[in-house]
Amino acid sequence: MKNFLTIFLTLILIIPLFSQKKEEVIKIPKEVAQIMDLNLAERKNRMDIPVEFKGYLYYPSRMEENIFVIFLFKIKNDSIFSTEAEGKIFGELDTFLRFYSTDSKGIPKKVVKEVYLPLKEIAEKGNYNPEEFHYYSIIQTLNPGDYILSYSLASPDLKKISVAYTDLTLPDIIKVDKLQTTPLFFLKSLKILDTPQTEAIIQKDSFTYGRLQIEPYFENKFKGNETVELFYFILGASTSSKGTYDFEINYKVKKGDADKIKFAPQILENQRAPIISHPLPIFSEDRKLEPGDYTLQIFIKDKNSGKSFEGKIDFVVVEN
Repeated sequence: MKNFLTIFLTLILIIPLFSQKKEEVIKIPKEVAQIMDLNLAERKNRMDIPVEFKGYLYYPSRMEENIFVIFLFKIKNDSIFSTEAEGKIFGELDTFLRFYSTDSKGIPKKVVKEVYLPLKEIAEKGNYNPEEFHYYSIIQTLNPGDYILSYSLASPDLKKISVAYTDLTLPDIIKVDKLQTTPLFFLKSLKILDTPQTEAIIQKDSFTYGRLQIEPYFENKFKGNETVELFYFILGASTSSKGTYDFEINYKVKKGDADKIKFAPQILENQRAPIISHPLPIFSEDRKLEPGDYTLQIFIKDKNSGKSFEGKIDFVVVEN
């Protein structure tokens, strides 16, 4: 896979102009809202329709709400698909998100945002596997701060309602002082769209950021013949007198306490933006990792400020 850094830098000026129509008032059905409020204090989940929250990613946004957040959910096919006709399998669910602001102790204060999105799926009967899982992404813009997210999947007739909760902390990306990164992920594929995605939708096995449609390795599992590329923003970096960014980045692969691979330092100078997209040759003719669990360690030094960051991401090597 080629290094997409140049593409990202070219597209930085179209960092998502993403919004929900301001005149649109989201109304969560009272049957769902009552369950959300009733179980909020204890974060008690109700799973009529099984759904697993798999975390969230965040990036800069040019909207008034200046953080672009991607929420990831894992859902089994037979939780969605329910009817069959003319050789096809159909599924339809309603998705609701409610964001509560919290105080310093994590106690909810008020509802600050609500979202409704339909989830509709069609599959050929011959290709349908009820036991298969897929990842679904929902994108929203939010302000920095602490939130409780209550998310719900419901059947259209509201006879089945799932409600669950998770805590969110979104940093003020513009005012970050110490060096850090956005959540790390391994990039599987990337497609440049003709126009930016500007409205909230549910996407299957991918997400969009501006004009970039991105498919991550959601499970961080790789075969020996797959290319691995890491993607992240560096936050809190300083610019040079020329207004550019300069970094030294080191990567190391460990298995337990043992070092397995140490990559040559990556020197990035005169960068227009602190966006990193690095292909990592974990697999090559003279280098092969045996199946098992590993950790990729990341060491970043901002050459302009002297600040440094250490991070890591776990991954699994599986048989071909």
